[in-house]
Amino acid sequence: MSMFDYWTRKHAAPATPSQTRLAELPADMDALWSNMSHQFDVMSLQNARVSLLGFDARTRARLHEICIMLNVASCTEAADLQMLSEEPTGLGEGDVIVLNFDAFRDIGCAVDTLRKFRQRAPKVAVILVSSAVRGDDLGRERAPICDVTLRAPVTLPRLKEALRTSISNVGAGVEATLH
Repeated sequence: MSMFDYWTRKHAAPATPSQTRLAELPADMDALWSNMSHQFDVMSLQNARVSLLGFDARTRARLHEICIMLNVASCTEAADLQMLSEEPTGLGEGDVIVLNFDAFRDIGCAVDTLRKFRQRAPKVAVILVSSAVRGDDLGRERAPICDVTLRAPVTLPRLKEALRTSISNVGAGVEATLH
């Protein structure tokens, strides 16, 4: 508080609020705010455990690198989609599956598999990645099968937003739409 008091004594406030100029604020205020917002963004993903499923080796490596830059708790990789058909063990809140939707041979089979998985593991966030979609979808229209859909190829800012959105939306509306 003493630092603020010192600054306010040195920079007396004008008589009317309309005379306040932004240039009178400390020069490092923008840097301070940028640093704080970055810390909040990173902290929100520190507990996320990400599993990459169905991607080729090159894409998996790129997504794994992005996850490291986002400072997620852990990032595992699997080339096959077997995990979705099995009973989920060790998965729960804070877990996110990033899934290559294009790896499925049939869309109908993919939707059925994902609906069954969501029923068994409603607390696991699912992000679908596909080159067939027109654009990113962060809405809840696809809640029975996923929390977020991204158009391939995925970039760091888009995956960051998808992770944050999917973790906050996980399970929202899933039970209501499945029953």
